[in-house]
Amino acid sequence: KKNFEGINDSQCSGLIHRAHKNEDGVLRKQGKVYTLRDQKEQVNGISKVKEKIQKTLDEISTIPVSEFTTPEEFTELIEIQKNLKKIING
Repeated sequence: KKNFEGINDSQCSGLIHRAHKNEDGVLRKQGKVYTLRDQKEQVNGISKVKEKIQKTLDEISTIPVSEFTTPEEFTELIEIQKNLKKIING
């Protein structure tokens, strides 16, 4: 933010979001840290698949816990998330 004169917090967040979420984005998110992708990652088909799985995980995390009515459903949710994370992390 310091290097872009006149940019506000909202604009800065928007740039980071688009640079990470777009298929041709230049940032990779690992936990809470953003790093630059190398060129191989940007054209690699497997990277795109993993990116889509991460987007799905992000969407799943927005589902309210109250929508899982039984302990079994909640356990299944956790298992699904764990399995998807395994795919992403190798």
